[in-house]
Amino acid sequence: MRHAKYGCPLFAFAFRSGLGQSLHDLAQADVAAGNADFVWVHLDLSDAAAQAWLRRRPWPPDVVEMVAAPIQRGRLFIAPDMVYGHLRDFRDEPDAVTLQAGSLCVVASRTLLVTGPRIPLRSVKEMRRRVEARTILPESPFGLITEFFRALNDIGEGLLQEATERFSVMERRC
Repeated sequence: MRHAKYGCPLFAFAFRSGLGQSLHDLAQADVAAGNADFVWVHLDLSDAAAQAWLRRRPWPPDVVEMVAAPIQRGRLFIAPDMVYGHLRDFRDEPDAVTLQAGSLCVVASRTLLVTGPRIPLRSVKEMRRRVEARTILPESPFGLITEFFRALNDIGEGLLQEATERFSVMERRC
């Protein structure tokens, strides 16, 4: 799958016993959902086809509307069979002078995790790298969300360390 606006790939994985197998499109994700422990689908929520696919999920309409909305603050909701909402993340803008925040939508049920930004985000890129490298072996959508939080923490710590080092260099010059 390709992300037309940013030129970066959208992706989906079917997980069996913690190992993620890459899927090529949303139709494959739908088919894999019946054969996998769980499926992770990452969408561009500004894309009409992605929003249409999201609306076809068997979730309450208010959940889909809230998740698809362009909200820029973090807030998670817990229902008996799902977790949904928006998480804060760091924008993936390598040339940016300042650190920028972004929002990642999340809907997790027992067999499906859907994530989607409106802008590229660092921890999603890192999670995909970890899944493809098989350095993580999540057994469920909730295990993958836990890994997302670890990646987000690792990225935050790295950014804080870089800022501290830059500040120390500036301090020595003064």
